[in-house]
Amino acid sequence: MSGPSDIEEVVHEVEEAVVKVARSRGLPKAIVAVCVIIAIVLSGLLLATRYGVLLPQGRHLIEARANDLKLGRFGRLNIEGLSGDVWRHFALRRLTISDEKGVWLEARNLNVSWHYAELLQRRLHAESITAQQVTILRRPTLTPKQKSRGLPVSFDIDLIKARLELQPAFSYRRGVYDVTGNLDVQRRGRGQRGRISAASVLHAGDHLNLQFDLGKNLPLLLVADAHEARGGALAGALGLPADQPFDLKARADGKMSSGKLAAVATFGGAKPLEMRGAWTPEGGQASGRLDLTASTLTRKLSGRLGPEALFVITGARAEPGLYALSARVQSANLTVLAKGKGNLGERRTGPKGLALTLDTANLSKISGGPQMGPARAVGILTGTADDARFVGTAAVDRLKLGSYGLDRISGPVQLTRKAGVLSVKGQASGAGGQGTGVLAAILGAKPSASFDAQRLADGRLSLRDLEATGAGLKVQASGGRGLIGGLNFKGRAEVSNLAAARTGAKGSASATWSATQGGPGKPWTLSADAKGAGFASGFAELDRLLGASPSLSAKGNIQDGKISLASAELNGAAVKATSAGVLENGALKFKLDWSADGPFRAGPVEITGKARGSGAITGTLAEPRADLLADFDALDVPRLPLEAAHMTLTCMRRPDGSSGLVTLAATSEYGPAVGKAAFRFPQGGVDLSDVAIDAGGLKASGALALRRSTPSSADLKIMLSKGAFLEAGQVTGAVKIIDASGGPRASLNLRAVNAVLPGSRVAISTGQLTADGPLDRLPYAADAKGASSNAAWAFNGKGVISQTRPGYAIAFDGMGRYGSRDLRTLETA
Repeated sequence: MSGPSDIEEVVHEVEEAVVKVARSRGLPKAIVAVCVIIAIVLSGLLLATRYGVLLPQGRHLIEARANDLKLGRFGRLNIEGLSGDVWRHFALRRLTISDEKGVWLEARNLNVSWHYAELLQRRLHAESITAQQVTILRRPTLTPKQKSRGLPVSFDIDLIKARLELQPAFSYRRGVYDVTGNLDVQRRGRGQRGRISAASVLHAGDHLNLQFDLGKNLPLLLVADAHEARGGALAGALGLPADQPFDLKARADGKMSSGKLAAVATFGGAKPLEMRGAWTPEGGQASGRLDLTASTLTRKLSGRLGPEALFVITGARAEPGLYALSARVQSANLTVLAKGKGNLGERRTGPKGLALTLDTANLSKISGGPQMGPARAVGILTGTADDARFVGTAAVDRLKLGSYGLDRISGPVQLTRKAGVLSVKGQASGAGGQGTGVLAAILGAKPSASFDAQRLADGRLSLRDLEATGAGLKVQASGGRGLIGGLNFKGRAEVSNLAAARTGAKGSASATWSATQGGPGKPWTLSADAKGAGFASGFAELDRLLGASPSLSAKGNIQDGKISLASAELNGAAVKATSAGVLENGALKFKLDWSADGPFRAGPVEITGKARGSGAITGTLAEPRADLLADFDALDVPRLPLEAAHMTLTCMRRPDGSSGLVTLAATSEYGPAVGKAAFRFPQGGVDLSDVAIDAGGLKASGALALRRSTPSSADLKIMLSKGAFLEAGQVTGAVKIIDASGGPRASLNLRAVNAVLPGSRVAISTGQLTADGPLDRLPYAADAKGASSNAAWAFNGKGVISQTRPGYAIAFDGMGRYGSRDLRTLETA
């Protein structure tokens, strides 16, 4: 049969057979008819499977099923223009692999010739895979590594041929290569061998040749030869400088019991890699050096470990099947020592195991997270690669969490690995705990914990037991695996001793939680409830809102790094808040609603009645964005009470500080009141720009910067007219502050015309106030005249406004007139 036309021919033959059988009187017609119908169905299924994919509809179906297919850590697949016989020889017009940033690999005019029947033997055999052009646009953003189960089938590719282009975003310099090779990878980690050759199209003579044979129980072979006379994309792909001569020579060959290895890489005059070794049935040695600062791929590692890593491994036959081994791996911040009897070829230790010691001068550099000082782990490693056990002790000095610190935390630890399951069991006891705040109050001087956890063969984590105690903390949790493969984890935590955390704090709080997972690949379903008893935080306004018995409940699930919050609800004496949303791949999508009963204060402003609002939290964990809406029944601003106030707040966090925009609209007895400002929070202060206020007769615009609650710069224009701050008249002017080398300097120019303060019997017919100088001792001059209910008045003079703690001191020297009387200061007032 050669194609879809054969389908019609076979179906026609089967139809004729049905007619003949139906006319037969030798068998019951019903039975025969059923059998023939089954034959038709089976024939149709077979032919549809083999030839259906040759039809356009079949190829479109394959494209649809293949598109958006996840390729492990590397992203998702997309194919276009499928043609040919999918079961023998097919072509793709375009193939791409994309991550969250878009396409990072593109292949055009891809052709594959293969033997589908060999899949029955768990072997994918391709005679050739060729591509007109393969382009690597940039480095992919790899997702977290998952547990590998090994390849389900073996791969055997007789010929690989393609034109490969490396873009500068991947290799710092553009490179174009003609690539040929072959590959044979056995399933379930049973070995691999192959050959890859890449010849530069842009620079004749530049090349990469790679040959390897790493099969089990076979002679070892690894040969690598790379050369770029003036640097290029090969060096750039390795993270090395792409503008300097680059060479790589590496060779390892021999049997697993006897062989040698040598490797050296150079760029310019540097040697970032040097390795040399040899081994025989009587023993051997290997040593090497790796410059971690040379490549951008290892530069982050150099920040953790140090500029370079050295290793030395030696072994000598000690007894049948075992060698006396000694190994040392050393960098500036990590030293690993191993000594004992074992067999590297068979990947097993002797009966007494290997003595392991790990030392670091700064654990937080390696692990990240909280500040930690020197750390040390000592123990014995026994067993094989598939059944290993480590028993020892670990200690960490100078652990610091915010304002709380421990002199030392130490205890026994046990690690086992068997049948793909990694188990960790241990105890930790703290000493010398001290500090301030909540952690110091609940953990105290000698906190302790015990734990028992597993990483299952399918990559899931199972926390079987957890206990923790402190001066005001008690945690008990347990979990395990169910009969049908599900996991569960539940527990309870109690917090007390809050009075030691802060003046005014008291009471206790408790929380319970449960988490379940139906099976591999299914989401974790979580629920948590927390409640206070006689609770007080020590913050008066917060305690008024929460009351003595606040409660919090939340429900959600976690799957593949995606956290979905179905609901979260906080209930207090005078506040209620709810939230829901999703955190996926670092992206935030949460909504929230809240309401509160006044009165409560925010600086000089008192909020009375009810307050309510809604909003959303979006952006990413690194750069979150909050868009909040709030409505207040009343805002008691000094001299300007506001009602029906509506506020919007947008806040975004950036690497150089948070920034955003705030607006406020309300009503007052003087008419509408509006205000807005853009803000930014650099370290140690706040910057306000695009300030615009129009409320109660006050109009202000400009910018202002505060550092440590003190103005460091300002450029404001002000106009006061009849309203909350003047009964009549007008005051206009400008205020400027600049950040000078000797400290902030200010200039001030205010003019008043027929100004009358609220409730005053004094009117300023004309007045001017000017100032120019250092902000901490600001010289000023004043000149004003006006009238009171009794007589006319006038004065002019000068002085200094000085900063004091707290407040300001004003000194004045001058003269004036009240009615017919002349006045003069005899000394500074």
